[in-house]
Amino acid sequence: MLSEEQGMVQRDEKNREPDGPEEVHVVILDNGRSRLLGTDLAEILYCVRCGACLNACPVYRVIGGHAYGGVYPGPVGSVVMPGLHGFEDWSELAQASSLCGACRDVCPVKIDLPRLLLTVRREAAARQLAPFWLRAAMPLYAAVATRPRLYQWAGRAAGRVARALRPEGWFRRLPGPLGAWTSCRDFPAPAVRSFVDEHKARKAGAA
Repeated sequence: MLSEEQGMVQRDEKNREPDGPEEVHVVILDNGRSRLLGTDLAEILYCVRCGACLNACPVYRVIGGHAYGGVYPGPVGSVVMPGLHGFEDWSELAQASSLCGACRDVCPVKIDLPRLLLTVRREAAARQLAPFWLRAAMPLYAAVATRPRLYQWAGRAAGRVARALRPEGWFRRLPGPLGAWTSCRDFPAPAVRSFVDEHKARKAGAA
């Protein structure tokens, strides 16, 4: 049996243990990331925030981080922000992508970002989150774009009309909902000659 004095000495020696305390408490703050577990966007949790996708993305390099409006910009932010804070306010970020795959190619943990961006787009389309005017315009665009001759004719007509209205080549203000773009930047008028026409003309001149 230890005396009371011996017990106190042992406790004092234990409290002076130089290797650390008796208990260690770890607080994990995930800021809502656990909500992505088990979803179609869970792969984005592999991100190590190295910034490689930002440097490789041709869209991000042009428009910069402020255009994304959130803490996480670029391709990874276009997936994280809708997943963490809701598709209603953040699904439009996934539209700012060319789906070229550069982000996936440089990712050190091989996150398939183009697939995740398409997942966000698909969910936004299923919820019909796009404004009504855009949802009404897309079927019309699809009908024209899938008919090569009609598409070429429409492109030439748009170019001629635009250049007649704006010979300097820029629209300072667009009508209706398109005015959000020209509220802070000009919009280039369509070219009178398309890239295909220009290429054919140069090819014929070279020959």
